[in-house]
Amino acid sequence: MRVSGPVTGGSKGWAFSGPATDLTALGYRQDEYVLEGEAVRYGPLPGTELARDGRWQVEPVESSPYKTRMVWCGRSIPRRSTAR
Repeated sequence: MRVSGPVTGGSKGWAFSGPATDLTALGYRQDEYVLEGEAVRYGPLPGTELARDGRWQVEPVESSPYKTRMVWCGRSIPRRSTAR
C-alpha cells in the first residue's frame, strides 16, 4: 500500500465532509491522505464448502487496483505527559 499526503489545496482549504467546527481553535487539526494499492480477491479452493463457521480454505483468484482517502483528526499540540 502506498500512502501520500497530507493532501493540500482545494477550493475550501479542508477535506470534503469534514467538521464545520474550527478545529484549530480547539487545539486539533485535520489531515487528508490518499491510500493506493492492489486488492486481492479470494475464492474457495475446489471442493471446499463455505460453512457458516467462516473457516474456509481459500486461494487468491484475482487482484484489482484501489484508491481511497483517509481523513485524520487529532491534537495539533501534544498533551503534557503526566509520567515521571
